Formats: sequence, C-alpha cells, structure tokens
Amino acid sequence: MDKQDETRRRGVMGWYVGLQVIILSALPRDIDQETAEYWMDNGDLLEKRLREALNMEGTIEIGFIPGSLEEKIKAQKKEKE
Repeated sequence: MDKQDETRRRGVMGWYVGLQVIILSALPRDIDQETAEYWMDNGDLLEKRLREALNMEGTIEIGFIPGSLEEKIKAQKKEKE
C-alpha cells in the first residue's frame, strides 16, 4: 500500500477504526479455545494488557526514540513534513 492509499484509507475509515483493523489482523490465527475464552471472561485484564502493549502510559521506550509514544509520533510527523 503506497502513501496515498494509506492516507485515503485513514480518511475513509477514520484513525480509530483503522487502529481496530490493525489490532484485529495482528491477532494470532492459532489461538486455542481455552485461551480465547479466558480473555473473553477477563475483559478488564485484556484492556490493561492492550494499554500496556500500546504504551498508553508512555512508560517504555519504542524504537530508537526514548520516551513516550506521543514523543515518537511527534518525531515521525516532523520527518514527514
């Protein structure tokens, strides 16, 4: 997908729906029923783990840019300008 297609996709679907699509497509295809049911029964824990994985608290370093995810996003936007 080229940059223009990506921009069009985000504009049509919206950034949040785009994020949902990426998350769903990243789920393992070989998850077993017991594991799936565990997460279905423990939605609060799943939410917590997703927040950690997405670095919502800005507590881990991502890539080569130290600090929060917000700082990384700002740096990427500057690079694109």
